[in-house]
Amino acid sequence: MKNILILLFLLICNDVFAQLYNKDITVKPKHYNKNVDFEIQAFKKIVVKNVSINGSKKKYNFLFDTGSNLTYISKKIADEIKFIPTIKDSVSDGYTSKLLDFGKVEIDIKDVCFKDVYVGIDESVNNELLCIDGIIGFNLISKSIWKIDLSKNILLFTDDLKNIKDKEEYYSQKIFIIHSLPYVVCGFENIYRATMLFDLGDNSTIYLYSSYDFLTKRGKIFKSSGINITQSSFSTEIDTLITAEKIMFNKFNFGKTTKKRAENLENFLKYPVADIENINTSNVIGAGILDYYSLIMDFPHKKIYTRLFNNQFELSSYGIAIGYFNKHYEVLLVWENSPAQKQNIKPGDIILQINNLDLQNFSHNPPCILNKNIEEELKKDTIELRIKNVNDKVKIYTLTKENIFLSK
Repeated sequence: MKNILILLFLLICNDVFAQLYNKDITVKPKHYNKNVDFEIQAFKKIVVKNVSINGSKKKYNFLFDTGSNLTYISKKIADEIKFIPTIKDSVSDGYTSKLLDFGKVEIDIKDVCFKDVYVGIDESVNNELLCIDGIIGFNLISKSIWKIDLSKNILLFTDDLKNIKDKEEYYSQKIFIIHSLPYVVCGFENIYRATMLFDLGDNSTIYLYSSYDFLTKRGKIFKSSGINITQSSFSTEIDTLITAEKIMFNKFNFGKTTKKRAENLENFLKYPVADIENINTSNVIGAGILDYYSLIMDFPHKKIYTRLFNNQFELSSYGIAIGYFNKHYEVLLVWENSPAQKQNIKPGDIILQINNLDLQNFSHNPPCILNKNIEEELKKDTIELRIKNVNDKVKIYTLTKENIFLSK
């Protein structure tokens, strides 16, 4: 269920191919320390603003995606900069594969120039769910040290860890590079440690795909019913009804200790709820973790530093997940014992309005703008939904948030 509400831009190619496209990148100037213009779009999408391609005067917006091993631009950008591809290669999004054109460009972020960056042209980058022009992948991201702290609205990158003055307040641990992507090891109480893909292009917080049988015997499980909507980079498919599951732990640990730190500093997130699924793929720690931790990502030296600024996992919810496809917003998931289930809201119901937010007219507000507005409405403790059910009957529902993950 990673793909609910978003398009998945995790484009995976073979390891030899990714390494080939990574090795030629150089950075000028050699020494730099820059604050980045950025915004957080819907579903925790970190978007770097004012990016220049091949010295272009026009500035572009790029998704910051550590889970994509390569960098991508839209067909529109390729035409504007008169991009000339030099090679074709097949990439996969985990569901389907397709042949893309690749070539080298220069990417400029805050007057720091990344030269000889291999990029692919992907028409699906320009879509109505995200207001972006391209994806900055791990082949570029791995060349710098990055700090992101949403509690202070900070995103910066540098060539030298000494430029980050508060590093000693953080816990540190290793990053493992596997198939040209970053992985970290995280702890769940004293019962389980998981190797996890560090994917800031994913909107989830914690997603566990391995050790399903082991975990379901030891944790508190919460279930939902819903529609399986596979939204990949290349296509959207609607499958049959499914059951999604979450598991609660007492605590989650992301990061070991540094040598010099305050002795009373805690780095445990309390009562986190992780998504779980019984399929054979990588566990994921996604951008949702940024609601709780600030991060220093020293990719050149394979280290990550974490500092917890919010140790209370958000447990209250209306118990629904909403997705956009086929030109409307729809209920995708309804959690058991939730306010939505108690009022008989069903997967497949079409949402026409949330409070005063109209979800039927996209002429002035495209979905990539509406998604952020929807998030703001769903932060409120009470909402009013105007819904059309599968029988085309329209009804208004008033929902109040409940702590559904502690209700059993």
